[in-house]
Amino acid sequence: MYYSQKRSITETDGTISDIKYGMVAWFFHRVRKNASVIAGSPEAFALIAIIVFGISYFALAQFHRERLAVLNDRVASQEALLTEYRTKLKGATPEEAANQITQLKITLRDIQTRLDNGVKSKPVAFENSARDPLRLY
Repeated sequence: MYYSQKRSITETDGTISDIKYGMVAWFFHRVRKNASVIAGSPEAFALIAIIVFGISYFALAQFHRERLAVLNDRVASQEALLTEYRTKLKGATPEEAANQITQLKITLRDIQTRLDNGVKSKPVAFENSARDPLRLY
């Protein structure tokens, strides 16, 4: 026989008499056969369904709790950082903060200029400096 010809899958099983219906027909056929078994013992099937549903519910609830805890921790750390920034700025508006930064930059530049001029004009005498006995000169 050639593979292109349609044949029955099994003669004794009675699952599907012809391959032409494919996997979808096979699936529905199996569902129909299993439904007849379930109809014979609905209490057992209901009990198994309740157990599977309960286990799934508790597993998914635990997963959700873990993800929620991670997100709550992230929110708490962001709020702490925001509080720290507000404390550093002392409630300043963005314009006031920019002015403070500008003033600090000007002060830093003036101090660096004074230090550079002071270091260039004053020679350092090593003879008068205190010597550390544990240091190699």
